Amino acid sequence: FHTNAYELASMTIPDDWMANPELAINLGQSLIDAIPECMVETNMRGTTWRNVNFHLKPDLIEELDRLHIAALGLPAEPLLTHLRIMRSSSSWDYSRRLD
Repeated sequence: FHTNAYELASMTIPDDWMANPELAINLGQSLIDAIPECMVETNMRGTTWRNVNFHLKPDLIEELDRLHIAALGLPAEPLLTHLRIMRSSSSWDYSRRLD
């Protein structure tokens, strides 16, 4: 996924992570360490935009998904399978409604 400073600042840490903060701290450090490998540039109208695309590190994203799902008290499957499918689809239509 793509992220920026605003999105990172708006994220909250689930209360369950406080029981074992090392999990989140280690994952956070892994994400920070992955930034150089995940830097992407997009040229739009003569301007180069730099961004971090953690989609290039799916193992880290899946671990983050697992931590969030566990913090919500939900079973990992089938949510992880759905997230894998959604993220692997280059034609994902974000305007679709799942109601």
